[in-house]
Amino acid sequence: MSGWDELLGRLTNRLSVDPELRLDVAAELRAHLEDSAGEFRRAGQNEAEAADSAAAALGDEAELAEQLWQANRARIRLRGVFRWTARAALIPAAIVVIGAVMFGLAVGPESGVDRLQGGNWDLPVLWTDHLSEQQRFILWGDPEAKTLQEAAKSIADRWPENPIYYGNYVTTLSIQSDLYRDGKPDPDRLDEVLAIFDQGERIDPDNAYYNFRKAAWLVGTAATVTDDPSRSYEWKTSEGEARQKSYYRIDVHDPAKLQRGLEEFRRGLGKPEHTTRSIEMLELRLAILPEPTRYNDHVRRLELEIPFLFESFWKQKELARALSAHAVALAEKGQADQAVALIDSVGVLATKMGARGRSLIELLVAQGIRVTGLTHAERVHRELERPADAAKAHGAFIEEVAFHNDLRNRGGFDKGELVHGGLMSSIFAPG
Repeated sequence: MSGWDELLGRLTNRLSVDPELRLDVAAELRAHLEDSAGEFRRAGQNEAEAADSAAAALGDEAELAEQLWQANRARIRLRGVFRWTARAALIPAAIVVIGAVMFGLAVGPESGVDRLQGGNWDLPVLWTDHLSEQQRFILWGDPEAKTLQEAAKSIADRWPENPIYYGNYVTTLSIQSDLYRDGKPDPDRLDEVLAIFDQGERIDPDNAYYNFRKAAWLVGTAATVTDDPSRSYEWKTSEGEARQKSYYRIDVHDPAKLQRGLEEFRRGLGKPEHTTRSIEMLELRLAILPEPTRYNDHVRRLELEIPFLFESFWKQKELARALSAHAVALAEKGQADQAVALIDSVGVLATKMGARGRSLIELLVAQGIRVTGLTHAERVHRELERPADAAKAHGAFIEEVAFHNDLRNRGGFDKGELVHGGLMSSIFAPG
């Protein structure tokens, strides 16, 4: 879909002043394109023809780009207000990382750390004058660091046995684009990345996060996961509209590496913790800073909270898709015990993320993983001719979606009045 990437880049170019909003709008457009392409495929077109037809159906490119800009100018202003007010409204028991969590997000090319180090601000950093050299290092890393990853690594290198600092470094790798090729783990970097995760496991041995990250890389380089257009299930949106979604299909091109990934995943299932340590890192950093007294202080503190958690947890969601698709493939081959054990383990992954999650992002991704597991569990049991188990999985799926839709519908807020809605309304806003 590289053609879509270029198209979406052109259509949303004027929204680049707000990178997160730009990603939101691009995600919405991509979802529309995927739905449209699906219609063209069902009409008999092949994959490439359907993609081109979906793009053409959007209409005049310049006109649409202008409409998107005009429609979202107000949202840019509102999101600025949300960023300023959200800091005071953080939920004490489970800190919410601010961002476009409902649609996925990535940190822009100039991160908060980079911007603070580069001094791209109108006012000096007056409120950090009293900090010690060590405190400044914990906040921003080595002054010579040029990227978010370099800054995080410098902190981990200075305190090499600290699991919080190392976990924070590993999380930043999720947004290091040169580790990925066409959105997938680069197989040429596999050994390098696995060594980094191995070191994390040594420092933080009870934390399943590193096992799951290793599993995601191994499985991601061993197989390709795509939609299976021949099989789909129905779900209902929060507006009650019925939609069809394809199951996932896995094509394995390195069985040995896939088995290594499955073994690493199983190792993680038995561990008591699952955490990136990023929320703990955020708490450490915020504890260093004095209470803000000016608007600019609030903004600077929020820059330390720029979230890359979603990108990190999204890798777990991709792993869940691959495991679910593999469970279906095992069921189709009649390998009942292996198929059921694997699809059940996807539910364990969701539970590990959700039960100990400290941010709303974790809970949302865990919910997505649970839904993926439940829908594919129904498919697994149908392949194995176990109607009672299939019905049980289907019922749990319907209940899960209904609960989530109820949260989205509760209160019936108006998007135009979100400025009065506070943090939770902004987070659950559909766009």
